[in-house]
Amino acid sequence: MTSVSLLALDPTGNTRRAPRTQDTARRLVLFGAIAILVVLIVLPLVMLLYGSFRTAPPGQGGTWTLQHYAFLTTRQFGTLVWRSTFIGAGATALAMAIGGTMAIVMVRLRLPAANVLETLVLIPGYLTPFVGAVAWITLLSPNIGYLNAAFRYLGLPTLDIYSYGGIIWVMGLYFAPVAYLFLRPALGGIDRSLEESARVAGATSFTVLTRIVVPLITPAVFSCILVIFVMALGDFGIPGVLGSRDRIEVIPTALVRMVTKFPSDPNGASVLGIFLTVVTVAGLAVNNRLLAKRDYTTIGGKGMRAETASGGLLRIAGLTFILVYLVVALILPIAVMALTSFQAFPNVDVFKAIYTLDNYRFVFSFPSIQRAILNSIILALATAGLGTLLAAVLAYFIVRKAGFLAKMADLLGTSTVAIPHTVLALGLIWFWVVLPVSIYGTIWIILFAYLAAFLPYALRTAVSAFMQVDKVLEEAGRIFGASWLMVMRRILVPLVAPGLLSGAIMVIYYSFRELGASLMLYTSGSEVLATAFWEVFGEGRFTQLYALAMINVVIVMVLVGIANLIGRQSTT
Repeated sequence: MTSVSLLALDPTGNTRRAPRTQDTARRLVLFGAIAILVVLIVLPLVMLLYGSFRTAPPGQGGTWTLQHYAFLTTRQFGTLVWRSTFIGAGATALAMAIGGTMAIVMVRLRLPAANVLETLVLIPGYLTPFVGAVAWITLLSPNIGYLNAAFRYLGLPTLDIYSYGGIIWVMGLYFAPVAYLFLRPALGGIDRSLEESARVAGATSFTVLTRIVVPLITPAVFSCILVIFVMALGDFGIPGVLGSRDRIEVIPTALVRMVTKFPSDPNGASVLGIFLTVVTVAGLAVNNRLLAKRDYTTIGGKGMRAETASGGLLRIAGLTFILVYLVVALILPIAVMALTSFQAFPNVDVFKAIYTLDNYRFVFSFPSIQRAILNSIILALATAGLGTLLAAVLAYFIVRKAGFLAKMADLLGTSTVAIPHTVLALGLIWFWVVLPVSIYGTIWIILFAYLAAFLPYALRTAVSAFMQVDKVLEEAGRIFGASWLMVMRRILVPLVAPGLLSGAIMVIYYSFRELGASLMLYTSGSEVLATAFWEVFGEGRFTQLYALAMINVVIVMVLVGIANLIGRQSTT
C-alpha cells in the first residue's frame, strides 16, 4: 500500500481552512467536469437531432423539414434493420454458446494450467474486430484462403467468408470472450450447497440446472445478451470488410457511407444514427428494468466455494473445446496472417510462394502510414491521460455521493456505452462544423470522439479504485489542515493510481482499435492506424495489409501484457 505522510500535507502549518472555500472548490471542479461531458456528449447528440430536421448539411443553414424521416418507411431502411438484426442475433447466439461453454468448463472442471488457459481465451477479445475479419480472409477467402485450399485438395466444398455466415462467424468468435467475462463470475458465485441440497432431495441434474443454476445466472445472461447484441449492431469493422464484396450493408456501414461517400447525406445519416441510438438505449433500459424487479442473491455465509470435477470424459471434452477455440480464434488466424505478410503475393502454396520483407518496408516507409502510426500513438496517450484525469474527478464525486450533480455525472459519463461510435462521430461533425472554431478536419475532433467513446472504461475502473479507499484518510488530511486539492494530490491519487493506470491502459487499447468513428472524422494529415487499415484494404494491397495487421497485433499484445502486469502488481 502506498504510504502517505499526513504531517507533510501542509508545510505552512496552517491547520484551519474555511469549509465554505473547500466546498466552493469542489463544486467548481464538479461543474467543470460536467461541462466537459456536456460538450463531449450532450451537445453533439442535440446537434445530431437538430440536423435530422434540417434540409441542408451542417454549417449551411437550410430550413426545417421532416422529409429525412421518410427514410424510416422505405424498403431500404427495412432491409438494413433486417440485416442488422439477423447478423446481431446470430453473432450473439454464437458468442453466448462459445463463451458460455468456456465459462462452464473453466468453473466446473479442474483443467490443467487453468490460469494460463483463462488468460489465453480472453486474447481474441482484445484483437481489433477489423483485424479479426482480415485474418479470416486469409483462411476462407474463395481465392486466397488457406482452409479453402485444403478443402479443395480434400475434395470438400469450400466456404465463402464474404457472406452473412462469414460475418456472424467472425463476430461470434471475437465476441465470445465478452460472454465468458460475464458468465464466469456468475457461475463461480453460485453457492454449491443449493445444488447439493436439491440432489439430496431427489432432484435430477436437469432439474438442478433448470430450477437453480439457470435462474441464478439470469442477470448475467440477460446483460451479456444485450451487451453483445448492442456491440454487434454498432460494429462497423467486420461487416465493413466481409460485407463489402456482396454489398451486405448494415446500419453502421450505411451510416459511414452516407457521410463519407459522394454524394453525402449527413441529414439522412442523422436519422439513421438517432434510430440506432434509441434502439440501443431502449434495450439497456428494458434490461435494467427487468433485473431490478428480481432478487438474485446467491452468496451465503457458508458453503460458497464451488467444487470442480477433476477427471473423466467431461474434463477431456472441456479441455478439447478450449484448445479448439484457441486454435480457431487465435493461433490459426494469426499464424497464416503472419506467414502471408512475408509473401510478395498471396499464395496458399507456402513452398512456392516468394517471401520478402518489402511489405514491412512499405508499412514503415509510406508517409501516410507513418503519420497514421504516430497519430494513433499520440491520440491513444492523450485520450488515456485526459480521460483518466476526467474519470478520476468524476469517480471521486460519484463514490462520495455528492448529490444530484454526481448522479448526473455518473449517467453522462457511462452513457456512451449504449451509443454506437459512428453516431457519436456524426454528432461531433454537426456540433463542431457549425461553430466558428477550426476543430473539424483536425486531429482534435478525433480526440474528442475517443474521449467521449472510451470514458466509461476509465470511469468504471476509477470508481472501483476510489471505493477501496477509506474516507477516514481524506478526513485525516483535512484535520491536518490540507486543502481538498492537496488531499486529492497527496493522499487519494497515490492510493488509486494502480486502478487509474489499469483504466488508462484499457483506453489506450480501445483507441488503437477504433475504426468507424475514425473513418468519419479523419482527413489528410489526421490519419490513424485504423484508417490506414481501411485505405490499404480498399486498394487491395493484402500482403501489406497483413503486415500492418501484424504490427497492430504486436501493439495489442504489448498492451495486454502491460495491463496484466499492472493487475498482478496492484493485487499484491
